[in-house]
Amino acid sequence: MLNSFYDPQKSGVQYLEDLACGYWHSQVIFTAIELELFNYIGTEQKTLTEISQHYTSNENAMERFLDTLVVLGLLVRYEAYYYNSQLASAYLIKDKALYQGDSILWRKALYANWQDLKETLICGKRLHYIPNEDEEILKQRTKKYIKAMDCIAKSKAKEITKFFEGVHLGGTLLDVGAGSGAFSLAFLEDFSTLKATLFDLSSVIAITKENLADTQPNISYHQGNILEDWQLQTEKFHIILLSNILHAYSEKEVEHILNQAAKWIDPKGFIIIHDFFLEHYSLKARLSDLNMMVNTYNGKVFEGDWVCKLLKKLGFYDEGLLPLESDTALIIASKSQELLKKVHRDQKQYLMLKLKKLGFRNLQLLSTEDVAFTEVAAVKCQFGCQHYGLGKCPPNSLPIEKTKKLLKEFKYALLLEGEPPTKGFQKKILKAEKEAYQQGFYKAFSLWAGPCSLCSQCEPKSSCPQARPSMEGCGIDVFQTVKNLTGNLETVKNKNDYVKYFGLLLLE
Repeated sequence: MLNSFYDPQKSGVQYLEDLACGYWHSQVIFTAIELELFNYIGTEQKTLTEISQHYTSNENAMERFLDTLVVLGLLVRYEAYYYNSQLASAYLIKDKALYQGDSILWRKALYANWQDLKETLICGKRLHYIPNEDEEILKQRTKKYIKAMDCIAKSKAKEITKFFEGVHLGGTLLDVGAGSGAFSLAFLEDFSTLKATLFDLSSVIAITKENLADTQPNISYHQGNILEDWQLQTEKFHIILLSNILHAYSEKEVEHILNQAAKWIDPKGFIIIHDFFLEHYSLKARLSDLNMMVNTYNGKVFEGDWVCKLLKKLGFYDEGLLPLESDTALIIASKSQELLKKVHRDQKQYLMLKLKKLGFRNLQLLSTEDVAFTEVAAVKCQFGCQHYGLGKCPPNSLPIEKTKKLLKEFKYALLLEGEPPTKGFQKKILKAEKEAYQQGFYKAFSLWAGPCSLCSQCEPKSSCPQARPSMEGCGIDVFQTVKNLTGNLETVKNKNDYVKYFGLLLLE
């Protein structure tokens, strides 16, 4: 969920080299899709000679290209034959339901303005705008955009409807900035009594009508500009969906959109906002924000907290960000708190978003069965640590067998990564435990790194409400536990090397 791309303990020259070569990956997949290579191979097998002859390409050059696709996981090579990988078969063949090729090539179309990032930083806004074009060129451009967004929408839609499993959703849905209508179609498929209105610019609605070709009797259309007053001429809606809308606009425009949504939502309805948010999938969110800067008039990626505050001012309740398994998240709001309680959410993922705000560098969810133990930990405490016998350190801590028994009371744990100073890290651990308890994990208990550093003096046999045992002091093999999850933990070799701290938050 968080940024696992940069590791301060391991990232060096190679990290910088990989950053600089990032566009190499993109160009390979752009070229493969433009060649329709995955379509050509299809469900069959092709030799290098067959592929080279099909594209009238140099055989040596093609082999180097194909073998790169193998390393990227998009093709499989067995002896003299190339096959589509499982990933390519599912998403990169045109007739597949979740085909992503149009979306990927749309990313290539955005690349030109990224070349002007330095100048954009100086100017403060996008430099190049779409020139006035004749109607047919503009229509084709809009078609490409709708197809690209449809690819993404289809892959996300089912993730969103899952939040409403078991909830009776009937009445009317307003899909704002509907594009292809993919999100509405997913809701209509899962909730048969719904009727949807697709709301978008007239140029978009014309193409969507053409694509759907009157195959959806429960869909109607409204042409308009969402930045103006919504002249819908109908009753209020039970669901208003804003998917990938907010990041295309400025703060003032977002406030207008939410005000209009508040005006048209039924008092017992849901406003569903699906978008990038800075708190979730941080690296992609930040890059998406830059993409908005170079490729839109005034779009930006917002903090979910800011959006929630706007909704609160309008009289709505919400449960904060609800992360999807991918790079986007939801905010589901309603004027009825009872209605919100019916929405499904992953309590652990929600807790992780809350804990990120405390300043942990990374959080990993694991089963308590994946926590590794070692008898060596206690030996190292006794023979090698100046804190042995002091405060809550061994032998005043939990022995290894009691710790193993304790972990059987819990099903999950969050591995929390931080850094010195010790006192600051331990305070964060206590705040994390408190947050977990307040979120309903009533058994929540934490183990942290190192000897307790909260007080200057500590009586070994005294009862302290803040003291927690260290992971290593309880016999936990911290290195092996971390390596089992991420593989990213190194011993400290030099005085100035980056040090990682880890805590364990136990959850029932």
